[in-house]
Amino acid sequence: MTRDCTAILILTYNTSNDTIQCIRSIEACNSAPVKYIVVDNGSRDKAEAEKLDDFFSRSGRSYRRWSDSDTPEGELPHFSLLASQSNDGYARGNNKGLRLAFADPAVSQILVLNSDILFTEDMIPTLLGFQKKTADCGLLTPLVVSRNGTVDHCCARRIPTNREIIRLFGYFNRDYHHRLSQAEKRQKILLNKPELTQQPSFPVDVPSGACMLIEKDLFRQIGGFDPDTFLYYEENILYQKLRVLSRTNYCVPSVRCTHLGAGSTQNQNSRFLQRCNLESADHYLSKYGKMTIPQRLAWFLVKGLWLLKFRITDTPKKS
Repeated sequence: MTRDCTAILILTYNTSNDTIQCIRSIEACNSAPVKYIVVDNGSRDKAEAEKLDDFFSRSGRSYRRWSDSDTPEGELPHFSLLASQSNDGYARGNNKGLRLAFADPAVSQILVLNSDILFTEDMIPTLLGFQKKTADCGLLTPLVVSRNGTVDHCCARRIPTNREIIRLFGYFNRDYHHRLSQAEKRQKILLNKPELTQQPSFPVDVPSGACMLIEKDLFRQIGGFDPDTFLYYEENILYQKLRVLSRTNYCVPSVRCTHLGAGSTQNQNSRFLQRCNLESADHYLSKYGKMTIPQRLAWFLVKGLWLLKFRITDTPKKS
């Protein structure tokens, strides 16, 4: 049995080509013992899962295809593909993969990746080394850069306040008097302190959901991802869960990876994404935000206005 293995969990939705490219980049750079768990989150084109199945079958490594109803027992093969019958969103989709990882006694760490991440160096051993010597370690993220090499500032953020979230929706995403852009800038740690990229590590509130490492037992202890969000606020919720356990999230800029872009959402209907954003914000504020009474009243009003907007714009016009 291979001990201290890192399970690399990749959720894919209509991005099989990106997923294959991601895995190839890891195989070219990585020296740590790993297993791959890929969850096809009910892609519209069923050929997406078949393309992944063919790639894994031809790899020459151990491989198994799973369904939603399968019960995992014992060690996983090198490649696992769970072809979900439905798109259950980011949190529930990843939780399906976590169920496989939690059942494998050889897995001690879990690396959650977006399908459009590329490894450019052997970063897992560095992240594991930092994790082992940092007693309060929660989530770890490397320095994430865009395809042109610029820093993706979402890899190191301060948690937004309730007021900032309520104001964001209250302004209907319009940047009146630059208040929204100023709040967003304050949340991006490396935008304000770019010199931190020269440090071995530094604490953050919200890491990059595109690439984050966590101990398996710790992830299981906090219950994985909150299944009541479809998209958005997942990393914020993880921060709140880990904070209760006095865990700190860190960015380790001594290693980096490349984030190509939002492949799975770039073709989504914007109204759908707006609804997801509102519903996730509502769940986050209600369950984790510890809002004051004035904040609850303000959010009740703001949410009502958004729901009214959706109702008006979704009503078919009479010819």
